[in-house]
Amino acid sequence: MAKEAAASNKEPQLNGIEGFKKALALLNNSLSEELRSLLETKHLYQRVTVPYEDLTSQTRDRVIPGYRTEFNQYLQRLKAPVFVTTKELFLAERDGSRQLLLQAILPNVKLFCQKCARREAFKLIWFTDVANEVKKPLSDPVMSDVAATFQMWLLVFRCQSCLGPLEGFLVRRDEWKLSLEGRSPIENFELPTFLPKTELQWFRDAVVARNSGKVLAALFYLRTFIEQFARRQTKMDGKITGGEIMTAYSTLLPETQRSSMPSLKEWYENLSAALHGAIEDADLFENARVQIERHFDFRRIYNIAEVPKDVQNSAENEERR
Repeated sequence: MAKEAAASNKEPQLNGIEGFKKALALLNNSLSEELRSLLETKHLYQRVTVPYEDLTSQTRDRVIPGYRTEFNQYLQRLKAPVFVTTKELFLAERDGSRQLLLQAILPNVKLFCQKCARREAFKLIWFTDVANEVKKPLSDPVMSDVAATFQMWLLVFRCQSCLGPLEGFLVRRDEWKLSLEGRSPIENFELPTFLPKTELQWFRDAVVARNSGKVLAALFYLRTFIEQFARRQTKMDGKITGGEIMTAYSTLLPETQRSSMPSLKEWYENLSAALHGAIEDADLFENARVQIERHFDFRRIYNIAEVPKDVQNSAENEERR
């Protein structure tokens, strides 16, 4: 009885073409999800991978043994271009039947909209495959040997909330690997509102550099961010060491609250040590970012006022007189 129950719970066995259609549907779903993940959660020069072997193996196990050679032959069709579309596409056969194509379906993706200042739904409004374009007659004839499993997609999206400027992504496909090779405009994202606005660009550049894999540049931008903030607060300018500036900044903080706040001077020294040694320490960046954000959050909680930029400039002008 137990064996019969187990057998009845098994998924139905498939012939070769049924198995291929099942594998194709699984791959299309995975392509859609991985491409969406790449655009929504990854950064420049990062990649995702479609689990081709796992998905086809799952299906192969359901194919009747006598049809597995046929199934493997059908899989050779998957060495073909992937279509990027907003709805499912089919190839119409002469007999009226429809054949599913290898495709990634992207009705909408959630991206940060700079105009709306929040994540919104973006719609795919235009798409081209550069690898396909270079194979056309007017192109260099040597490009005709570009593999079908290599593609370079230019995807153009528009925010559905504000209908603002277009945003473009360049995605490279090498077989089952998808990588984000470019975007226009450069990546934007939401930052804590308690960070100082005057120096915020340095912090933003630090995050962009980190997301692009340029860790040393990210460390430099992050150190620049806290040093420039400390210069503004201390009104110290000219040839003064960063250590002196950070020490002077620490003395400006209320003594009763200073001990509970992460020390910018300490993180300035940690970042400087990595920069002097040209050490691309990604963990240092992440830890420093968290603690630096905490420092400014404490400033907000304790209501510690900033020295405005115009006050600093007035003081500098007075000293020059």
